[in-house]
Amino acid sequence: MLVSLNCLRESNVRGCEGLTNASMVSMFKSSKQLEIVDLVDCDGIEAEAVELFVLNCLRLRHICVEESKFSDVSRSWASKKIIELRQIHVEESKLSDVSRSWASKKFIELNTEQRDREREMDSILCDELLEEVLRRLPRRSTFSSSTADVSLVSKRWLRLYRSSVTDVSLSLSVDNCTPPSLSSFLSHFPHLSSLKINIIGQIRAPHDTWNFSDRLLSSVASSCPPELTHLCLQRMPVSPSLLLSLSTSCPHLTSLSITLSRPLSFHWLLSFPSLQQLDLVFVSHPTKFDIVDAASKGNNLDGELKLETLNIYGIRCSDYGLNGLWKSCKKLKKLQLLGCHGVGSFNNCLKGLQELTMIACNLVPGFFTTIGHSVRNLWKLELNCIDKLADEEFTSMLAWCNCLRELKVMGCKGLTNASVVSMFKS
Repeated sequence: MLVSLNCLRESNVRGCEGLTNASMVSMFKSSKQLEIVDLVDCDGIEAEAVELFVLNCLRLRHICVEESKFSDVSRSWASKKIIELRQIHVEESKLSDVSRSWASKKFIELNTEQRDREREMDSILCDELLEEVLRRLPRRSTFSSSTADVSLVSKRWLRLYRSSVTDVSLSLSVDNCTPPSLSSFLSHFPHLSSLKINIIGQIRAPHDTWNFSDRLLSSVASSCPPELTHLCLQRMPVSPSLLLSLSTSCPHLTSLSITLSRPLSFHWLLSFPSLQQLDLVFVSHPTKFDIVDAASKGNNLDGELKLETLNIYGIRCSDYGLNGLWKSCKKLKKLQLLGCHGVGSFNNCLKGLQELTMIACNLVPGFFTTIGHSVRNLWKLELNCIDKLADEEFTSMLAWCNCLRELKVMGCKGLTNASVVSMFKS
């Protein structure tokens, strides 16, 4: 059979006790291309045959055989084949102290040479070229499989990969995450432009909530680069003083998603000159600091905001300061209100508004009639689960919305057929 195996490159005959020296001679005569051989537990093959085999198979690179069958001549051959030497396996029970010491030295030599070759290859790629390659890797998340593969190459590759990352999304546990550790982690991303942090876990006391979220926001402000444009902090009520600090560290923010505690204060918005999109969630975790701060600033904002998109969740009838917010949002184009039970008074402040979405809102009678009078450039309107919306108010609003192109009405139980007829007429 061996006579016809001229192209054979790998042979594994481990445990074939019936093979003899004659089999070895036949093997190297017939298989000149042989590169890998496993002869462990072949009791019929002696050291002389192994020596004759390794000297005549010129392409041999890897041989597994007991140390007792490795003669001085074979060992000399192996030392010249240092690249493949680490592949020479010997059973532990048959390895003497001298053999073990010899193998250890050769393994160290191999590792040194291998590292030299890796360093030489790594040096060929300049940082700029490698960053461009890493930037083209698929981005599923910060800790995707591609990230793990890169981190195994070298510290340089991991550093450059982090340097190429612009978008990071994190889920942090209140039990395991500390602001210093977050600050240290974010410092590895010098070109970060978008950061999303979601807090998981329950913080029981309101004071602990403020303390944790403020320290976390302080870490973000101190660690993120000035080029940061998008920031989302979910389930974290933050104080206005920390937002002022954030505006100094990240002056180019164009999108901000945060949670505010009552009573409401919006004076910090004037410190974000580039802000175009704002997502706000209102909760009730009052502190003495915020009560004094909100009272001292009043309801008016002495300036005009560049906001174009505003999403608000959770307005109550007792919330103050909203009128001043509307007056400062003269460039607002998109407004979304979710779960709101009061919005203050628009007072013709949102004349440029183009899109309005209201979901699960319970507003005072006459609100939608006011909308029709105040926002006449509205071209997209979505009303979802507005239970107290009545036919008369709905038709009155539509009569003024001459620019309306897209209308979605869902779950508004107070509307009847009269509203549908009026909608088609308008």
